[in-house]
Amino acid sequence: MKRTLLAAMISLPLLAAAAPAENETGERGITWGVRATLDVNFPGKWHFDGGHSVKMYNSKAGGHLGVVANIPVAAGFYIEPGASLFYDTYTFDVVMTDSEGFAQESNPLIQKFGFRIPVMAGYRFGLSDRASVSIFTGPELNYSAWGRMHVKNNYFNDAIPELFGEEGQQRRWNIAWVAGAALEWDSWVLSAAGSFGMNDLLKNDAKFHENRLSVSLGYNF
Repeated sequence: MKRTLLAAMISLPLLAAAAPAENETGERGITWGVRATLDVNFPGKWHFDGGHSVKMYNSKAGGHLGVVANIPVAAGFYIEPGASLFYDTYTFDVVMTDSEGFAQESNPLIQKFGFRIPVMAGYRFGLSDRASVSIFTGPELNYSAWGRMHVKNNYFNDAIPELFGEEGQQRRWNIAWVAGAALEWDSWVLSAAGSFGMNDLLKNDAKFHENRLSVSLGYNF
């Protein structure tokens, strides 16, 4: 299932690139656009066997910038694959102490940079010749190419493992499910969406999922 989903998410943008700009009747077909998005990350709790859970993180902002291809299907339905670069942050909800019990670091910052490939399916409602509203949902593949925990006090540098890799605590790949709505006015697009993490990101005995609320401003060409 994961391999099928991954193949579909990669192949749809390639199909969009090969699609004609106009259909057989001369109507506008595929539309390209750019999107700038503000993300607010809501990392979930660490969940353990037996129903026990612990709040480990606090919310923090990030963002992503990318392109989309809107492909009309029929009767207001469309498919919209995309690709973007993201930068996400959130913080640990902990206070680190040294061997003598003195507080040295409060709420260390987690930073991630990587790539997103969303594939949305939606339906567009026409409001007027210039405006429309659409609802959309679909899967989103996230790959974190770089990540670290930012610790201000050098005392802890050797004690903090890297976020990814063999010594890292988290997995790089994350599949999320996205649902949202958009308002289009002429070529401008304003949208809001929620992203819900589907796979466990931790390598230890606990389970952890990332969630996100996004507000996007875009322009279609």
